[in-house]
Parts: sequence; structure tokens; C-alpha cells
Amino acid sequence: MILLGIDDTTGLVYERSGAAFVGVGVWPSPILIPANILSDSSKRLEPTSLNKYTKGYLLFREDAFDPVSRIRRGRLYINNDNQQPQRWQVGPHPGLPTESANRPKELLTYYPYQSQQIQQTIGSFGAGQPLIVLGLERNITVWSLVSIESTATSDVLVTLRMRQSFGALPRIRQEAIPTEGRENLINAINILSEDLRRAGPESVIDRAREVVVATLSCYLKAEGITEVGLDLDQLIKRIKKINEEQPEKGKNIVYHASYIVRLFHSRGKNAVRERLQVPPLREQDAELAVQCVGTILRDLGWAQWDVV
Repeated sequence: MILLGIDDTTGLVYERSGAAFVGVGVWPSPILIPANILSDSSKRLEPTSLNKYTKGYLLFREDAFDPVSRIRRGRLYINNDNQQPQRWQVGPHPGLPTESANRPKELLTYYPYQSQQIQQTIGSFGAGQPLIVLGLERNITVWSLVSIESTATSDVLVTLRMRQSFGALPRIRQEAIPTEGRENLINAINILSEDLRRAGPESVIDRAREVVVATLSCYLKAEGITEVGLDLDQLIKRIKKINEEQPEKGKNIVYHASYIVRLFHSRGKNAVRERLQVPPLREQDAELAVQCVGTILRDLGWAQWDVV
């Protein structure tokens, strides 16, 4: 078991085995990020509310990151003691080669977050899937927990997949959106974009539904259908009627994508899930709902997917 020690003054990192007496400097310094394990059924995905001196504070130590697949691998460490920092004996750190050998040092001490601890946390979620929020305050990213592996040193290696956020929505062409309804639509898109980073699947789908409502309302007003206050069901029926009466307008994808978002939104209600015997909403459902929003906006000519 490898313990982690952090010099709160210099930011330098040390490690030692549980049985060792002297800590060894780690160089280059590893990437250490505050972590919080939550269920995807949480309404809001928030960073940890603890501070680094508090028992229960988690750190993710990154070992590898593939930006193409958006896969991150690393280890989790936990503060097991409210009495921080703790005294270590350390050798000279490679980042400070002039340090004397075997000197005492006060270090924030973290222990490997064991597999049974992770499983216990996940078990408390019930049917919810585990997510890991990395970062602090507003600067966070959300990751799905893909796998947990125990290493030969009794550490636990976790594999994370980044939640779809960047590129989930197309680039908006504001000048192409009809003036009447443009402001409401842009506001709804901005709220959805924010929720992509910090909300649970049900909340993301709620926000996606609001964008679809604002989009269809704006489009129908531009088509001369000036009824106000229509709900999503009514708006979808108007789109269906246009498709039947004016097939040359080619809005079938808009209709079907809107209908998918409507169905997902209804599944967020317990009564609907019980009546239809459908599973609870998950990350992948929210991703599909957001992709439907992007496709609707693209098909109307109000957005475009950027070529990477």
C-alpha cells in the first residue's frame, strides 16, 4: 500500500509504502485532482464540499489520459485522519536536490482508497450508476466510472470515461434564428450547456426539453403559426401536420428527434416508469437527448456541427 504525502507549502509530492520509514520524492509531480463520487440520479453533480484537511477528502491521481477516447486512468486516495498534516521522514526531493537527507517534514497524508470502500459507496446509490466529479467550485468535469482493478501493490486503479460535454451541441448560428423567439432559445441553450457539466441525467433531459420547446415555438412563429403557450405535445403535433401537408419542407427528423426528447422527459416521472415498466434514465439517455437537440437545430439551419 503506497501512502501519498503532499507538502502544502511547496506542492511537492512524496510517497512511501505503509511499512517504510522514509518517504521518497515523486518527480515529475503527479497530477492530483479533488474528487467526489456521486450517483447519476443526483439532481446536481457538485464538487466535493470538504477541504483537504478534512477526513473523507478524496484525490484522484492521474496515471494516463487518452484525449481521443476521453479515457482517464488513475488511483484514488483518501484523507483518513482529521489530524493533518502528519510528520514524515523524507529523503531529498528531486525537485529540491539541495534538501538534506532523512529530515522530518509535515505532509498532508493520503491513503489508497480501497476497492471495498469504493464498492460500499457505490452500493449506497441503489440502482444509480457511479459518477466521479473532478475539480473544485465551477471548474469541474464529470466522469463515468468504467472499471475498478486492484494492483499488485494493493492500490486500486480506476478507469474513467469523460461525460459528453464538449462538442455535444453544435455551433449556434444566431443570425439564422428568427428574431421572434431568438432570445428565449439562446437562453435555453445556455442553460442546457451549463447543466451538461454539472447536472444529473434527468435534469439534463429537462433542459433539453426546454430547448426543444423554445426551438419549435420559434420555428412555428416564423412559419406563421402564432399560437402562444403551446406545450411540447402540441408543438410536435403542429410539426407533424406541416410534414403531412408540406412534405417538401422535410422536417421529419425535427419531428422524430423532438418526439424522442418528449419520451425521455416523460420517463423521468415515477408514475410513467411504473406504468410502462421502463428502466430509469441514465447518462446515455441524456447524451441522446442532447444529440437530438443538436440535430434539430442543425436541420433547421440554425446551427452546424464543427468538423474536428
